[in-house]
Amino acid sequence: MMQTTLILAAHGDGDDSESNARVRAMASELQSDGGFGRVLSIFNKGTPTFEDALPEVKGTRAVVVPLMTSDGYFANDVLPRRLLAGQTETEPIEVTIAPPIGVATEIESMLANAVHDVLAQYSLNSSTTGVLVVGHGTTRNAKSSKRTKAVAQALAEAIPLRGVLTAFLDEPPSIASILSNGPSGDLIVIPFLFGGGEHVLADIPSALGMDTLTRGYFEPVSLRRDDGITILLPPLGWMPGIVDVIRSVAGEALADIKAARV
Repeated sequence: MMQTTLILAAHGDGDDSESNARVRAMASELQSDGGFGRVLSIFNKGTPTFEDALPEVKGTRAVVVPLMTSDGYFANDVLPRRLLAGQTETEPIEVTIAPPIGVATEIESMLANAVHDVLAQYSLNSSTTGVLVVGHGTTRNAKSSKRTKAVAQALAEAIPLRGVLTAFLDEPPSIASILSNGPSGDLIVIPFLFGGGEHVLADIPSALGMDTLTRGYFEPVSLRRDDGITILLPPLGWMPGIVDVIRSVAGEALADIKAARV
């Protein structure tokens, strides 16, 4: 793998954001593993951009891991188009774009572990606790909401919860509509977003009746209500085990390349 460059491609939230800083930190951690010749991070919102990646590749091969939740518009359209726009004719790079991190089967186990941890931390009974998985959603590609719903179904099958519902930021049903019709009681909210930015700092907390967050996503945030407690988890990029998932996705992509050459 030493001749292969690993590229982490994220939507990002600007150069000074905690989202972009988190991706750069994960790239540094993966670089220290020594498994890849170089590990780069690129952003839709931030620098380096998607177009900047390939000229920085050392060697002739790159594996790109989209730090995105679904196999949708950004992963299938925006990222490949802008990434390959940076390709040069004089030094062509063999590029393999792995499936987005959010579709990895390990994500479902990671989220189930996170729910178990919160149930224990807050001494909640799973059978009386609901879970709300909040995805971005988009009318441009149905795969975005489809993956969010699949994650919710996997959680429902893995843990005997009161119920698992989905809501979206950019398509119905909204968080507000779900809460207005949903049951009362304890509720765990999972932002099915990688970094989140203002969505996690402001949009989701506001819809839940929480104060806008001013920093970080590192720990669950809770709100005591008359009829229970609402607990907002961090997005995927801050959950324990996410770097291991990235390692797995990158390794599988590289193994597929080697198998195709046999």
